[in-house]
Amino acid sequence: MKSLIKRACFARAKNVRRATFLFSPLVLLVYSGIASAVSPVSVPGAGTLGNQLRQESVLAPKAPVNAPLVLPEEGTARRSLSGDNHTTVSVKQVVFTGNPPGLKGLSETDLQRELAVDLNRPQTFAGLEAMAQKITALYRHHGLLVARAVLPPQTLKDGVLTIRIIPGRYDSAHISNTSS
Repeated sequence: MKSLIKRACFARAKNVRRATFLFSPLVLLVYSGIASAVSPVSVPGAGTLGNQLRQESVLAPKAPVNAPLVLPEEGTARRSLSGDNHTTVSVKQVVFTGNPPGLKGLSETDLQRELAVDLNRPQTFAGLEAMAQKITALYRHHGLLVARAVLPPQTLKDGVLTIRIIPGRYDSAHISNTSS
């Protein structure tokens, strides 16, 4: 009988060990979940936040990609507005305003020479716009990419047309390279 009891106790102890072995991972998971839920949350201080902001601001912006310069088409919207292709005027003289003297080597005579073929001919509004376009193209050909010639509101008297030159201005570039 003693041997029977010993065997039963041994079998029971074996089952308990097996159960303990099987349940130990489950117990570890439960306790680790409780431990992580109870762990205190660290609140960042002002110094930590300041360091993070400084690190973000130190990052230099990416250099712009060299994109080709594309200038918009000139005069297409305004030509469609005129609509009247039958009313003509004869231009005898062109006066330029807003043109600084000697801008990029272009003088008043250079501008007049560019429009000489259009003088003393009947011109529609589209023709007047084309004259302004010729001046814009001349400035762009000489390297003034943002200069533009426009027709200001006016009444043509004695065949004198006014074309306003708007010289473009570039702002200065400042480079501050503090990297080592």
